[in-house]
Amino acid sequence: MRQRAESAGSPETREVPIIVVRDAMQRLLRGVGYDADAAADLGESFLEPELRGHARQGFDHLLYYFIPLVTAGRIDPGAEITLTREGPAYALLDAGRGAGHFAVNRAVDIAVAKARAAGCCAVGVNNAIEVYMVGLYAERAAREGLVGLFFTDSTAIVHPTGGAERVIGANVFAVAVPTTGPDPFLMDLSVLNGAGPSAVAEIARRGGLLPEGIAVDAEGRMTLDPTRVLSGG
Repeated sequence: MRQRAESAGSPETREVPIIVVRDAMQRLLRGVGYDADAAADLGESFLEPELRGHARQGFDHLLYYFIPLVTAGRIDPGAEITLTREGPAYALLDAGRGAGHFAVNRAVDIAVAKARAAGCCAVGVNNAIEVYMVGLYAERAAREGLVGLFFTDSTAIVHPTGGAERVIGANVFAVAVPTTGPDPFLMDLSVLNGAGPSAVAEIARRGGLLPEGIAVDAEGRMTLDPTRVLSGG
């Protein structure tokens, strides 16, 4: 099985064996402090978006966004997850300023177990940095025969329509529902109009232009220039 990725702003494409991509991801994560098991687990959360055709949440996101957060001390590779509150149909986890992948997967496990007993369950996660492709977590619940709902907050990065100030978060959410077929129905959305900060930064690095009609500059004017978006748009 092979993977093909196309660079924004460049017609060049390269095919890379998936095993090579997986190994590179794990070596990067081990290099910033994750042990082998954690690096293998976390690496899959970056590999899966690549395999589903969402490369900007894959290797690029790992290399240019996640790794810098770890090296800057914002994400703790040795973080421990703490269960701070729970009841028959709810729980609250503290991720210890660690990668959200680990805490959210534990939250799904708790939610599935409690929902089977109580009929439904809500689990919150605090103090987690980065949860990546959120539909993957909702999908896990749906593959257990349950409806999975996933919601996040974020820092303000979105201008309201017609506005010139960032006042809305990306507010990513996902819904997954079991079906009679082998795969659940999955909807994974955000209020972003197609280009999050990491995607804009990637296009800027490669010298490309943004698609028309999806971004504004710091004054609220439509722009194709990713550098104008990164400087306050």
